[in-house]
Amino acid sequence: MHFNQVFRYFSYCLLIAFKQIAVAQTTSSPTKVVNPNWPDLRFKQELFIYQPDGSPIKRGYQNVTGSPYLLPSMKKVKVFLTDIKQYVEVIGNLDLYSHELLFLDEKKTPLLVSEDRMSEFNYADTTGNSITLHKLVNGFAPTALTGKYDYFEVLADGKISFLQLRKVSLIESKNDLTGERNSYFDPYKENFISKDGNLIRLGKKQKEAILSAMDDQKAVISTYLQEKKLTLKTEVEILQLIQYYNSL
Repeated sequence: MHFNQVFRYFSYCLLIAFKQIAVAQTTSSPTKVVNPNWPDLRFKQELFIYQPDGSPIKRGYQNVTGSPYLLPSMKKVKVFLTDIKQYVEVIGNLDLYSHELLFLDEKKTPLLVSEDRMSEFNYADTTGNSITLHKLVNGFAPTALTGKYDYFEVLADGKISFLQLRKVSLIESKNDLTGERNSYFDPYKENFISKDGNLIRLGKKQKEAILSAMDDQKAVISTYLQEKKLTLKTEVEILQLIQYYNSL
């Protein structure tokens, strides 16, 4: 090949390489961060700092009143993974608007692990001399009101589980006179039971739904309700009945 042709060829290759580098530098992408609390570095590639350009931790929820988070502040949580028989301890909180479990690294940088890799997380509350352990799980089949990765707190576990889903709605309003717009988070909760992997919402007919799930112990449950004078209108009574059923 003639010298001039060789020179033009290599010049062309260098030009293409510089263009690719320039494009890479102007493209916004997540920055990988290794969480030092993560016990297995195989998973470091799934931990990212997300940029404010449309990625999951972008929001910050500017100009919105109220908190979208489960806990008042970040605290230690135990996260159980689906692909290894262990858990990790991190500083985290649950975003109730997106139902994403957020973590912080040692520099207080937000991190995220893919939703399908987490099945459960726990945290503890200390009140006086007592400690309450909270267990939240996901993975239920989606319904019209819930998603596969929504986290349900387990209030009772056994043949029938008593579950509670906490979320927030983002409410937006506009003053017709001033044109001023206001946004705020409106918290709400829904109660469910789960039996044989099936998720059942406890709505207005919650008593009927609960008794239907306990139909295999119909006579015993009926006697228990009469003796204890339970109406099943409160969470305390529902919890009491489910714990009794699970003990049979």
